[in-house]
Amino acid sequence: MAEFIKTLGKTLGISFNRHCKIVYSYMTVTALLKINMVVFKFKTQFLHHLEMLVSRGYRYWFSGKIFTNEAHKVIALQTKFATQCSTDATENQRYRRRKKGLANSQLRAWYDEKNKQLLWILLATDGIHVYAEQLQDSQKKEKPYHSHRL
Repeated sequence: MAEFIKTLGKTLGISFNRHCKIVYSYMTVTALLKINMVVFKFKTQFLHHLEMLVSRGYRYWFSGKIFTNEAHKVIALQTKFATQCSTDATENQRYRRRKKGLANSQLRAWYDEKNKQLLWILLATDGIHVYAEQLQDSQKKEKPYHSHRL
């Protein structure tokens, strides 16, 4: 985790001593343009947090990964989702968006120290969304292959 933060700091040319704080088991990275991104240190807590968000209505998702040597993409990714999907919206802003029929989004990530990559996931609620065609439904039931008869 510390290696990823150092790489990100070198890429941006800033020091994260003042801009990074570890809160319990996840880290909030704060840098340019009021960027806040929750990066989990432990996979189990990351999955538990995703399960909690899905239970609160964030049932649509899509994800990706960023390798440590591409740390500059983290800031670009977070900025893109903050402007297009309002991932940095406050509780009141999310309430107003829901009343207008717009989808709310949450961006979460987990740093995999073993493979030196950042795995991110964008979760969204029901409503109008910029990435509606790319989103997958977490509650969609798919039939297993063995249940089909020939």
